[in-house]
Amino acid sequence: MDDASLFEALNARRTELHSERSAIHEKWKTADCRSEIQLVLDDWVRRVDMDQYPIMVAGSARGSIYVADLETGDVIAEAKEVHDPVGDDVENAWELDDALSMLYGDFDGSGVLDVAIKGDLVVSAGREGGAKIWRIDAPAGKLVPQGSLMALQDEHVTSLTIDTEGRLWVACYNGTLFAFDSHESSKTSVPLPLQKPLRTIQMKANILSISICEELGCGVAATSTGSVRIFSLEHDKVLAKWNPFQGRTYARSATIVGTSASGDSDCKSSKSKWALICGGGNGRMYVHKLNVDPVTGTLLESRPLFDSKKRASGEMKPSHNGPVVCLTPASSSGSGMLVSGAQDGSIRVWDCTSPVETVHSSDSDPLSSPSVAPVDSRISLRPRCLYQFMGYKVWLGSICTDGLRLVSDGSDNTIFVHDFTQDSEDL
Repeated sequence: MDDASLFEALNARRTELHSERSAIHEKWKTADCRSEIQLVLDDWVRRVDMDQYPIMVAGSARGSIYVADLETGDVIAEAKEVHDPVGDDVENAWELDDALSMLYGDFDGSGVLDVAIKGDLVVSAGREGGAKIWRIDAPAGKLVPQGSLMALQDEHVTSLTIDTEGRLWVACYNGTLFAFDSHESSKTSVPLPLQKPLRTIQMKANILSISICEELGCGVAATSTGSVRIFSLEHDKVLAKWNPFQGRTYARSATIVGTSASGDSDCKSSKSKWALICGGGNGRMYVHKLNVDPVTGTLLESRPLFDSKKRASGEMKPSHNGPVVCLTPASSSGSGMLVSGAQDGSIRVWDCTSPVETVHSSDSDPLSSPSVAPVDSRISLRPRCLYQFMGYKVWLGSICTDGLRLVSDGSDNTIFVHDFTQDSEDL
């Protein structure tokens, strides 16, 4: 194949991929998906995480960890009742009680606090403190214990995530954020449980959740004081603090989402736009524009937050009717779609691209349970709430997505999947 033919083939493939992304984006905007239960366990699900679909991990109310295939609905590895589901006899019980009141409010269903998965690595945190490391042994149907992170001792872990570079980020309620190298081929050649942290960042506030944005080279932490901290992924420092709630409630969740038009597929472009989204314990959500370096396309660390005098921040409406326990972008490519979940039993999908004043009608047909209900929202210069999935319980605690599917807990002992690669009429 000559150069001209190769260029033509590459250009045709680029056009095809752009068309596929646009089609999926439109399905997200119109709730055109197949919604169904993909996994049923004999225990209530409390936390979920996913690396590459269809493999996911779930933490249960009894303290068990399950790894499952969502296409077949089979559990492929498990570790039964390996975490203290209640935490009555732990040290610093007062700190755990304080953390649980912030994390769950009046609806603590016991069980695992958080889980994370990357390849065959699973990390889980329970109420006894610390974080446990596991390797998946699918042929044996077991999770093989590798030990606990010694650097954490008995600290109460509130949030776990593993980024694409294999860094394990661990947030503790006492305000300390750690990063570890989870790769087996680590330069340190030290097993993960025995490693010293790569990063240690002091937030000076109790951490309730974290979210990583590798595209901008930063992360965000929601804290009990109501503030959100922006931190660097490469340095042990907090870059900025934003306090949208002004002491009225705690910041329960936070994330960063791209706000460029869906057609701009280059999230590192100098024209790319990003925003910080925060959800509170009172159900309210706020947005703040971020400054992006026009040369590198990463966060402008010297001034991360856009000038607030230029209408850079504001409240997103309608509010949830319970704590906003989880926020996640619909994909990592800056597509501008955001998903929020709250203890009011709803998961909402928001469009953060070029927000304008709009009114949504209420004549759309609902999907099957959890049903879809349009939301009347008159929002000026704010992300638009497109619709919501209803039918979840107050136990809703985590949402994960690969950009094609939305996976969540909050339906008792089941895992619910909204698949945007399928049509709603296929139900």
